[in-house]
Amino acid sequence: MDRNEWLADRFNEHRPHLRGVAYRMLGSLTEADDAVQDAWLRRSRARAGEVENLGGWLTTIVARVCLNMLRSRARRREESLGLHLPDPVISADGQLRPEDEALLADSVALALLVVLDTLSPAERLAFVLHDTFELPFDEIAPMIGRSPLPRPSSATSCMISDLTEYGEPTPMEYRIEAITLPVTDVDRAKAFYEQAGWNLDVDTEPAPGIRVVQLTPAGSGCSITFGTGMPQSAPGSYVNTYLVVGNIEAAHRELKERGIPIGDIFHWSEQGQTPGLDPNRGDYGSYATFADPDGNAWLLQDVPSRATAG
Repeated sequence: MDRNEWLADRFNEHRPHLRGVAYRMLGSLTEADDAVQDAWLRRSRARAGEVENLGGWLTTIVARVCLNMLRSRARRREESLGLHLPDPVISADGQLRPEDEALLADSVALALLVVLDTLSPAERLAFVLHDTFELPFDEIAPMIGRSPLPRPSSATSCMISDLTEYGEPTPMEYRIEAITLPVTDVDRAKAFYEQAGWNLDVDTEPAPGIRVVQLTPAGSGCSITFGTGMPQSAPGSYVNTYLVVGNIEAAHRELKERGIPIGDIFHWSEQGQTPGLDPNRGDYGSYATFADPDGNAWLLQDVPSRATAG
């Protein structure tokens, strides 16, 4: 038996397991089969004969192929607007094939696949490989762009090398959590933003001479913070910090009812800044501005596509 035949036999031994990994990752039998086939093609270009743990190596390649497919799917926005329901493992005549029975026997429930579909690609990969296949997190970390162990095993080293060859590393995620707003009077600023309806997250004095106040607009993933004893820019120097809303008329009305001085709604046209709503009511088409007592200015921006249903 030559090397290619030996590798083909070994690959077929692992095929049910690899298909299971791909199915859990993608929720689609067709895409799962495509991912396994892609892994076979990639294997032919790799140093598979030098791999001590062939099963783990193949699992890594399939997982990386699936991760790239999920990212590509997200970039092309191929997902439906509703929750994606994974493919049930059933053949055309309604009967389970032997390989499908094996897949289901070693599979999570369909309901769990629905939950998995709400995770990010990297989260989904980590969950499937750790909770379903008991792969250690220190071996999963390099697949999703996290730091590997300082001295990985030979099998892990081979996996890391092949991930560099077969998939793009996951970029580190950076989330803006809060911005430091420059104010002169902390209590006055706190009262203003509470009046605007923003939630008071914290008002604390962690050390003598230091006070930290943090507030968050409803529905926002980013907060504002201000206080005393902390570095800040000149009060009032923040201009046109964007506040995105799904219905600018409702937001404008709410702020006025709360006693917040806000300018009239406007849009941009060939004549420049024009009073009133954008006639097309398109995303990023209508605006309104208001400022806090220090002059830090906010630009209310209308994005109807983000309006909350119900």
